[in-house]
Amino acid sequence: MASFLDTTLQNITSVQDQINSAKCRLSQSILDAKQELTTLYSEKRALEEEARRALGEVAPIRRVPAELMRAIFLEIFEEDATGKAGWIFAAVCRRWRIVSLETPMLWTRIRLITKLDDSADVIRLWMERAGHSMPLDIEIYLRVPQIKAAIPAECGSSVLAPIAANRRPRRRTGALMDDGGYSPPVGNGSESWGHVAVFYLKQQMPRWKRFVFRYDRVFSSLAAFKGISGDAPKLQDFEISSIEPSMINFTDWSWMPNIANITLPALQRVSTTNLPLVLNSSLLSQPLHTIYISALSTSPVQVGSLMQMLAKHALTLCVLSLNLPSMTPPVVPATTLPFTSNTPLCFPLLEELSLGGHNLMSQLAGAITAPSLEELNVDID
Repeated sequence: MASFLDTTLQNITSVQDQINSAKCRLSQSILDAKQELTTLYSEKRALEEEARRALGEVAPIRRVPAELMRAIFLEIFEEDATGKAGWIFAAVCRRWRIVSLETPMLWTRIRLITKLDDSADVIRLWMERAGHSMPLDIEIYLRVPQIKAAIPAECGSSVLAPIAANRRPRRRTGALMDDGGYSPPVGNGSESWGHVAVFYLKQQMPRWKRFVFRYDRVFSSLAAFKGISGDAPKLQDFEISSIEPSMINFTDWSWMPNIANITLPALQRVSTTNLPLVLNSSLLSQPLHTIYISALSTSPVQVGSLMQMLAKHALTLCVLSLNLPSMTPPVVPATTLPFTSNTPLCFPLLEELSLGGHNLMSQLAGAITAPSLEELNVDID
């Protein structure tokens, strides 16, 4: 009996070994099959990629002439208010990139939302792609968080002196020079952003058609924008706006007091927010179609002088919006103002009128007639 049991156990062990061997052979077969499948799938993907490329080479879009593709790009560009069309086309494929880079018009609408820590060199890249002759439509919005805000050394406001005294002094960047040897400052991007941006923008001033610069609050290199000087023969629309009051002294900017006889022959629209109002500014020296001005309380305006300035634009002005929190009464009796209700200042084309701020604005409101007026907003203290 014992020998029978030993023989049976040996047989069981033998069969189990055969099972294990069969399992190993099966596992190896499965592994080999999987490896073969992996190889076959890789070959299939490679062949599909070759087929896709081959189909791409004979795709109808490949047969579209570059001139027609350029025309399509420009049609889309005309409907694109974001200024992203050129960047999107250039990222599709090599051929589209070549066509887009050879179409300067796609890059003439500059729409940039940026931060102080970002490089201002993107402005240079954008303008280089826009060629050398086409008018530029420039709109830049600079986000300035509170932690990055700074009082420039050029700020002469006594209101800010105590605040500036408590701030840690910042390293001054190099001043923007007019000579050709000037190179943009290198260093902390948040401190040199304005200088670098103005350096590139100023080079293209003869091509400006529209220039809009908006920023959250004053920053350390804001004064660099006073380096914008000279004529801009194609400029039609100009705006500089700050969300918070910009106490920096802009009165020595050559475009503010018209001391350099700067000419802006095509200018039609001017908008400034939270900046000083300078009545003899180059920006206001010729008839305009649209004026938006929201001035600072630190720059009082004499009501009679304001009327005389507006009289220059009486025959062309279609939209007028003034918010002047600080005004001074006339140095002579009000009856001798250049315009009154008896001798009104007529704006024959004016359709929108908004007046707000100091109570002396009521004298201006009472002296205005506008036979074409469609919208009136008054918010006078």
